[in-house]
Amino acid sequence: MTGENDQGVIDKLAEEVAEFKQAKSTSEKNEEFGISCSPWPNIARRRGIELEVALREANQKFYNRFTYMEAVCKKRGVKIGELSFKEQNDLWTKPRKKHRKYTKQSEKTNKKEYGFIRISALFDLDYFL
Repeated sequence: MTGENDQGVIDKLAEEVAEFKQAKSTSEKNEEFGISCSPWPNIARRRGIELEVALREANQKFYNRFTYMEAVCKKRGVKIGELSFKEQNDLWTKPRKKHRKYTKQSEKTNKKEYGFIRISALFDLDYFL
């Protein structure tokens, strides 16, 4: 699933995602999910993205957000599973808003930003509560 150009690969990806959404059995879902993952390395290579770096940063971002959610819940004396979907989503998006604030500040001061929230920012819980 290489395609002649980026748009061809992206179009094929959209087609595979549609097939994944229509899959009924677990086996079909597994197969379609796997197929839909296969074009990403090619897209990354064509766009000059270091796939391993991108994945590490995405994993770090997820870890930071989830760790933040756990810390807020602990401070509130609740479990994540006890929160409504909206409450969970609100906690998930707050670090993103905080990150945008840090990014804007860093742009003003010309500091390099790494695309994820610093751990120290995540534990500034009073900012979020």
